[in-house]
Amino acid sequence: MSRRKDPQATRLYKWQWEWRDWNTQNITFEQANEIADKACEAWSIPPPRKFKLGKAGGKFSVYEDGSRSLTLLPEHLNTAMTLHEISHHITDIRYGSGYQYHGPEFMGVFLDLLADFNVAPRKTLFYSARQAGLKITPINTDPK
Repeated sequence: MSRRKDPQATRLYKWQWEWRDWNTQNITFEQANEIADKACEAWSIPPPRKFKLGKAGGKFSVYEDGSRSLTLLPEHLNTAMTLHEISHHITDIRYGSGYQYHGPEFMGVFLDLLADFNVAPRKTLFYSARQAGLKITPINTDPK
């Protein structure tokens, strides 16, 4: 992850940790790989060059834009966190290096994936994210 301005990071992390099951391990690494591959396929984007499992108790899961690699901590093995990290990859490919890591473009991709993978209803996701003060660039549909 290169250094960029990330003014929404704190609000995003607070928002996502309020969702049930987003901070628990409930899928396998193989299932996380399948989710990542399906998300990339839906966006017609190649999967990350590397997708690996980090060490338990690590600081955070991370997408490295330079190497296009993704590391997911064992405690983040759930659909929402897998989609969070793969959203970085999709946003990186779609928008190039100029996007903010957790900015409006990222949020548009992330919310669409969360809804498409039935993590929560699209309208609920958009509403709650906006209530948390997050800016969103809608990608597919933007329920008001």
